[in-house]
Amino acid sequence: MARFFGGRPAPVADPSPDRFRGLGDEARDRRDWTAAAEHYAEHLKTHPDDGAIWVQHGHARKEAGDLAGAERSYLRALSLDPANADTEVQLGHVEKLKGYSDQALARYRKALVLDPTFGPAIEEVRAAEEAAAAAAQEARAREQEAASALDAQIDRAIDRRLDQFTRQVEAIRALALELNRIRRRMETLDTGFATLTARVDAIEAGLGETSDDHAGRIAALEAQAPIGTARFPSLLALVGEAAGRRDDLDQLRARLDALDRRIAAITSEPTGDPASVD
Repeated sequence: MARFFGGRPAPVADPSPDRFRGLGDEARDRRDWTAAAEHYAEHLKTHPDDGAIWVQHGHARKEAGDLAGAERSYLRALSLDPANADTEVQLGHVEKLKGYSDQALARYRKALVLDPTFGPAIEEVRAAEEAAAAAAQEARAREQEAASALDAQIDRAIDRRLDQFTRQVEAIRALALELNRIRRRMETLDTGFATLTARVDAIEAGLGETSDDHAGRIAALEAQAPIGTARFPSLLALVGEAAGRRDDLDQLRARLDALDRRIAAITSEPTGDPASVD
């Protein structure tokens, strides 16, 4: 029979004080994480020291995508039971989902300190260490690949510079040979030109002598003349040859000047920056 209080029915006690906990479990089982979190939150209003439900509330919030809310719930559960290795593992999961692998590994290792036989903590530490080792190996492989690529670039740059230097040396050697040949030719022409000049001077000197000396000079002039027996054709031939050799000398001197300029241009070509590579 219902009792009355002040003319009204007396409040009836909730026949199931864990009703919201049960609703939360049902929502969790059907993977309705938002509903589960709401029901667990209602339960915790009246049971704030229920550490197990704080962990369940953290699970629901985590699965719903609320990592910050999940972390708060796990930390509250850990404050109620600081030696709980599973709660440390759950906090490690949150850190891993946030991308903080180092913090996650620290949580897993702390769980092992609390319980060295706790299987999930052992698995997570092993997986984290294997992942770290694989990442380190991959980083070393990338560094080695980058170093190999750089070495190849340096080798190609050195080969190009050596090839360019070799071509320059060969060009200078060829120019030097040509220069020596021209100089020898000029020496020969200079000697021949001097001889011709002396002969022309002798002929011209003979032309200035008196008629009394002509008879004695004619024989000498004809002996020197390369063609004919007449004095003036010989003189003209000698003068023409001297002029031709003078032209040859002028041309050779021009070639010498051009070669000197070419050698200077080759030796002054920039060598480039040895430190630069492709």
